[in-house]
Amino acid sequence: MKQSQVAVEFLMTYGWAMLGVLMVVAAIVYFGVIDASSFVPERCDLGYRLGCKDYLLSRSDNSLSLNIVNNFNNDIMITRIDLNSTKFSPACISTYGGSSNGENILIGQVKSFRVDCVVGSQLASIKDNKKNNYDVTIWYYLNGTTSAYTYPLYGELYARISS
Repeated sequence: MKQSQVAVEFLMTYGWAMLGVLMVVAAIVYFGVIDASSFVPERCDLGYRLGCKDYLLSRSDNSLSLNIVNNFNNDIMITRIDLNSTKFSPACISTYGGSSNGENILIGQVKSFRVDCVVGSQLASIKDNKKNNYDVTIWYYLNGTTSAYTYPLYGELYARISS
């Protein structure tokens, strides 16, 4: 038997064995025996202009609490924060300061915001204890301008809802 034939047989034998192991692992994850989301850390990403210092999704009072830090080069006014998910509809929306003003955040300042889900009980309808993906939209304008120059900033929250 030639050495090349031995090498090919070795690779084929262990290749099939590895493929079988991968198929078993894929089946275990697919059927939910192991929750793949438990290996991925929770995160809050609002981009580089606004930092997310801390967050809490609460099932008991249907709300999202966010601690946001201003990384802009200017002070900003936040007028609205929206929380969306494919798990519930309509969105959770909180408006700050009415239609003409907003909540002022100075450069480098950390400020707490609360987004209430007042229409129905959207967060309470999510029964599983798994981590879910939520879209966060923050509407802001720079101090020194008017609310006519309000822009959206899109972020993402990947977290578990606390009871």
